[in-house]
Amino acid sequence: MKRNVLMRGNSSDTVMIEGLGLYVPMSQMRLLQAEVERLQLQLAACGVVAMANTPDSAARQRDMHPDYMSASCQDVIRAVDREMALREERDQLKAILQQFMSLNQHDRDLPLELFAIQRSVSAKAVSLASHDAEVIERLKNKLLEFAKKSHMHRGPGIEFAVDLMDDRIDQLRHQVKEVKS
Repeated sequence: MKRNVLMRGNSSDTVMIEGLGLYVPMSQMRLLQAEVERLQLQLAACGVVAMANTPDSAARQRDMHPDYMSASCQDVIRAVDREMALREERDQLKAILQQFMSLNQHDRDLPLELFAIQRSVSAKAVSLASHDAEVIERLKNKLLEFAKKSHMHRGPGIEFAVDLMDDRIDQLRHQVKEVKS
């Protein structure tokens, strides 16, 4: 619900927030507006960092003004780092398995062990990708809840962050399906 803000009399430095019956100093109102804007930018930064899941793009996107960095953004950075590490580990194991299979096509004992290792790594990748998707989904829901509680309509900054988060969630869930197949 959007509330009207009414000035108190001539050249007053207070405003009344309609429906609350409170007069609030303009300076406090400006501070709160600045805080809301800063939080929106921090949230947008989370979305941008979540989409940067290669070493080069991660390095570029993480080079940001300190005001945009938040604990949530650091959580997203750690989740993306885990994803990149798992992808690298998966690719290394896949290459080793392919080399081994081409050298030992007639040996049936050792390839089974390697398949067991590959399945274990795949299960770990599925688990982490699913967890990361859930974390980003919860962050998105908190953003929408914050926007609702602060009586703000979903503006372009919030829409952008939500869209980025939805795209990242879809990517992670697609990776889970690929690894499972």
